[in-house]
Amino acid sequence: MKRTRLALCALCLLVSTAVAADDGRALLMAARNGQLDEVERLVESGVPVDTEGAYGVTALALAARAQAVDVVEYLLEKGADPDAREGFFGMSVLGMALWTDDPEYPVAKLILAAGADNRGDALGTALEEGNVALARAVVAAGPIYEYEKEWMSAAFAAVEGELGEILAAVETRPNPAPPEYSPDELAGFAGAYQNPEYDFGMSLAVVDGELVLDLQGEREPLVPFTDRGFESA
Repeated sequence: MKRTRLALCALCLLVSTAVAADDGRALLMAARNGQLDEVERLVESGVPVDTEGAYGVTALALAARAQAVDVVEYLLEKGADPDAREGFFGMSVLGMALWTDDPEYPVAKLILAAGADNRGDALGTALEEGNVALARAVVAAGPIYEYEKEWMSAAFAAVEGELGEILAAVETRPNPAPPEYSPDELAGFAGAYQNPEYDFGMSLAVVDGELVLDLQGEREPLVPFTDRGFESA
């Protein structure tokens, strides 16, 4: 999704299911493989539904990435957290669910209906792909953040028809307070990034306690505006 703000996120997640208990590992593997019977057996035997693997990835996130609709439904019924994020890239359960070629987005709609907080991501996807049904699911789930509507209204100003009406009418809520990162936490964002579609990349470094973007020699300090999202200072 093309955005006017710099959002540091990943397009993929290499999953390791290293957790302490064998049953916890088994739950994560079963969810990833879409094995509903095994997931049910493990949860009913007492394995916590939000058991975490490496970097905090949960069974619901793995099932969402696998587009395992029945497993996702079951885990949500058992109280799995639809807002869980893995700790390496910060990818959300909804983000995993949106990573699919299925235009019906069945898993994303389930996660939205369960109250996922980052609904704006789904609306941005709907606008980019012209997916009215997904946009309706976002509206039914609740308001998006003010900053999300602001950037989408600018980025998709040319959108017409029902999608345009949805964007104009979607309800908003106040923006969350910007997160505070220590220099050590900011260092986790530092590095060189290259988009294969373009002939140039960018780098991020921590300078005097601030995250600084270097884009073709032009340096600009960044400040956080949402979880793992930064904009020009």
